[in-house]
Amino acid sequence: MTYPHDDYSTTDTHDSHFMLGLLTGAAIGAGVALLFAPREGSQVRQGLADNAQRVGRRLQDNYEDVAGTVRHSARKVMDQAGDLIERGKGAYQDAAADVRHGVSDASRTAQDLASESGYRPATSDTTTSAGLTSPASPSDPFPRSPLS
Repeated sequence: MTYPHDDYSTTDTHDSHFMLGLLTGAAIGAGVALLFAPREGSQVRQGLADNAQRVGRRLQDNYEDVAGTVRHSARKVMDQAGDLIERGKGAYQDAAADVRHGVSDASRTAQDLASESGYRPATSDTTTSAGLTSPASPSDPFPRSPLS
């Protein structure tokens, strides 16, 4: 299964393995052919050295190509990760602002409702309509009159 964010496919991987196998087989075949060819030993050794250098250059070129592809892919992944982090930070900041606004709106609504109903926050002592003083309870935000 491939995903939209994949920049490579399994076909590319199989192709590179095939090419590596082909190059390796060609090098081995060339070496065996030179060993069994009717030539002098110095010519065979020189041919083997030339083929080894050619194969080495091809392998180095392939390595550089693969390394470049890996570097490019890594940079792309890092850029995408950075973008996702920035988007996450933005979403977090937006959500935090929405919560702050919601709390502020709820607080204003509660204050408006309290003032409409005539509620006054308790002080340290509350004087009842009968002129009695009763301590306000800090755990009870709505103190009751002793007459009720």
